[in-house]
Amino acid sequence: MFPKASFKIASAKAIESFTTSLPNFEVQGTLELRGIKKEIRFPATVNRREDGSLSIEAHFDLDRTRWNVLYGSSRFFEHLGMHLVYDLITIELRIFTV
Repeated sequence: MFPKASFKIASAKAIESFTTSLPNFEVQGTLELRGIKKEIRFPATVNRREDGSLSIEAHFDLDRTRWNVLYGSSRFFEHLGMHLVYDLITIELRIFTV
C-alpha cells in the first residue's frame, strides 16, 4: 500500500566537541513515509577511508506514530494486552561511498 519511503538531507553539520568513540556529525532532513513528511535529525559517524571514500554509520529511533502508523499503539488504543506494538522503531544505517 505504501511501497516507497524517502529521506532528503537538508544539512549534515560536524559536531565540534566530539570524542573518538561518539558520532561526529548531526544529520537533519525530511523523512517521507506513507505520504507524510516529517523533519528528523540524528547523530552519525562519518569517517574517511584510505581510498578517499566515506563510511557513514548511524543508529537512532523513530516514533512510527508521527507518520500515522497507529496499529497496536498503547497511546491510541487501550487494553491491547499481548497485541501491543512498541511505537519506537530502531534504524541502523551503514553507507559507503565509492
